[in-house]
Amino acid sequence: MNANNNIANRIKISRKVAELTHQELADRVGAALITIVRWENPESGRNPNTVMINELAEKMNTSARYLMGLEDMPEK
Repeated sequence: MNANNNIANRIKISRKVAELTHQELADRVGAALITIVRWENPESGRNPNTVMINELAEKMNTSARYLMGLEDMPEK
């Protein structure tokens, strides 16, 4: 699994575990809906920057290390 695929899948999984829609997550982190959709699509080649990864992790009650693939289990 490449890094883009890994981050995309972990964002998607974390969003679903947090029971958030794409729009709800976008609103919480101050991003556009299409941006969230692209981050969850590994084929887009787009990833959030490190500041946004931290913001995403906070809003989805997980860790930035998990989103980046550095941990197997998300921390709460």
